[in-house]
Amino acid sequence: MANYCNILNNSDGVEAGLLMDTNILIYVDSLINTETRYSYDEIVDELLTNNVNLYITDNVISEYIHRCCKMAYKNFIECRSHLTTENYKYKLDYLQDNNFKIYYHQAIESIQGFLDAGVSLISSSDAHIMSALENVRMKDFNDNLLLNIAECKNLGILTHDKDFVNVNTRVKIYRSGCI
Repeated sequence: MANYCNILNNSDGVEAGLLMDTNILIYVDSLINTETRYSYDEIVDELLTNNVNLYITDNVISEYIHRCCKMAYKNFIECRSHLTTENYKYKLDYLQDNNFKIYYHQAIESIQGFLDAGVSLISSSDAHIMSALENVRMKDFNDNLLLNIAECKNLGILTHDKDFVNVNTRVKIYRSGCI
């Protein structure tokens, strides 16, 4: 079972650093407002202030940009009563729209902001990907890859994803609050 820690009460072991999951980026710097941020904006600021090494992976960056654009698309449809996902398709219509271009570039700028603030990039190596393919423990491959990288690099994971609860790993999983 994963070793879950409430980051608000227990930051033991973060000295080596933490990989941030996509949902943390969404809560910290979402281009589309989320109702609850679970204090992750303050948590990330405090971790950086305390010189904790924070990392994001290339697949987290890709997933973040894609999710921001999909949330912008959903919001775009909801704000226009004459549009539905049936008559205005994401790939066919929305990707050509100026609204997409705005949110796409803002998502890229947000990633650059994380990197400028001191978050470091870890690239998924061929070995990480192959190991994640050979040792599938999670239903979401991106989570499985993140877990594999954390194990290889001896890092913890900062996430709000409950999918990590029943995973057999030595990696410490940090989150805001209880599960």
